[in-house]
Amino acid sequence: MPATITALCQAGELAAAYQQAKAALAERPDSTFAQADMHLVAMTCIKKAMGQSDVVGTTRWLQKLAALALPAHAGRDEQLCWEIRKLLATMAKRQYPPYVEIAELLRALPTITLAPVASLGRSLLLQTALKFKEQLSAEWWAWWNFELLRPEDYVKEIFTPADTGKPMRLPALAETAYGAYAKSLIKRLTPTDKLTGAFGQSIQAEQQAETRLEAQALLPRLEELSTSHADYNWLGYYRAKLLVALGDTAAALPTLLPLVRQKSGEYWAWQLLAETLRPTDSAVALACYYRATKCNSEEMYLGKVRETLASLLHSAGHFGLAQEQLRRLAQAKEAEGKQPPYAAKQLMGQPWFAEVYPVDKTLSAALLATAETAAYGDLPWKPVALQEFIAATAEKPARVRLLPGGRNARPLTVRLKKYPWLAKETLGAPLQVRCEPVNGFEQVVQLAARPEGSPWDTRPTPRPEPSPITRDFDGLLRVQDAGFGFVNDVFVPARLISQHNWTSGQHLQGIAISQFDQKKGKDGWVLKQAKAIEQDKLSSVASPQ
Repeated sequence: MPATITALCQAGELAAAYQQAKAALAERPDSTFAQADMHLVAMTCIKKAMGQSDVVGTTRWLQKLAALALPAHAGRDEQLCWEIRKLLATMAKRQYPPYVEIAELLRALPTITLAPVASLGRSLLLQTALKFKEQLSAEWWAWWNFELLRPEDYVKEIFTPADTGKPMRLPALAETAYGAYAKSLIKRLTPTDKLTGAFGQSIQAEQQAETRLEAQALLPRLEELSTSHADYNWLGYYRAKLLVALGDTAAALPTLLPLVRQKSGEYWAWQLLAETLRPTDSAVALACYYRATKCNSEEMYLGKVRETLASLLHSAGHFGLAQEQLRRLAQAKEAEGKQPPYAAKQLMGQPWFAEVYPVDKTLSAALLATAETAAYGDLPWKPVALQEFIAATAEKPARVRLLPGGRNARPLTVRLKKYPWLAKETLGAPLQVRCEPVNGFEQVVQLAARPEGSPWDTRPTPRPEPSPITRDFDGLLRVQDAGFGFVNDVFVPARLISQHNWTSGQHLQGIAISQFDQKKGKDGWVLKQAKAIEQDKLSSVASPQ
């Protein structure tokens, strides 16, 4: 009696098992048993190749399995997803993964028809394949069915690193997958010079036409996800970039501007705004590139921005600022042990670069103002007054509370670090803000002085401001848990206590000034200047108020 196919596989006689299974399938192509036997042989061969980390061998058997055109079967498909996911995970851990071979394997997968059933194995295959997103072809994305993402795939995971012990939220699989797909479409929409001649250009035009249809079909889904999952921060970014790649700048700006306002401290937000505006307004685009370089970002990320900005500044005749960008770029590359990009080296090799041009600070300020207007210019200014300084805590940085106009207006807060010039302002100082609604609350996106205003002019019940009243005080400091303190009835702001390292029991002498307390609705005394008495030695300090 001949050995069964299962026995042959277990004995490692795979060639014999394959021939027997192939003959049985040819004789009874509709037999579920013959189909199961052939799939068993193929999976046994795939596992053997995987055990040897043989990506090429695995790809070859995927191609054979695809050629057999076995009917989709949820159970068998799940097994295939798990095995390929295991191989990809192993390759991802290598210091130098074989990207060419992995790309071939990923191109072979779409030739296999899977049952349209959501499953854990299918989701894990997607998650691991995204580690090689640069190798995912257009065919792969067409083969993958986003409709089969599970509800769990839309939930962000909580991960706690062992070194910090602080939980952090990781992007949901759906968020990462849609972002990677959008990024692949953006790349495919960018013309290349790889296809030359009339025939090549014809092929490229046909491919781009198909890609445009895919991109236009994806846009409503990205908008829907951005609405239903407000914490999917990056999808708005990719939607805006996709619109720019499609040439629809007008549609991109309403999506992009809230993102730029929310991420105004990130260089990439200003870079994207510059790329969006560049085709229609090169002057404003230049200003936005310049604003990007002023973000607190590591130099390793700013190379492309500085290179582009230097070229634009040079073309506009702003040689001093252009030299500054090129020198910073060269210094950053030198620190990395690299040479500047070719275009930057070309500029630095020209005679003008050897000349001495001063950096125009007036132009610098004008560029920053232009960029701010581009990002916030469509929002109205609203009057506010400087209401309170809030000291930093272990949980929150130092903040400033702002008082808008109107009896029921909710106070606004901003980080003092973002607007350090506020530390020199007095309480009640007239300011103006532009705000953007975020999660149902008004968020300040731009803050500036309001020269035409008067102190505390946004109070619900304005009253004439009397001349400043002062008095002397002398007593012991009582520091409260919140960080601020009192000397008798004189209020001592937390920032002064922290700045001068004062503690409870500190003997202070000084001058207090009468100021209106918005919370209590009456005048109160606030420290204006003081001297700390310590072992008969005086150290004079002055309040910035």
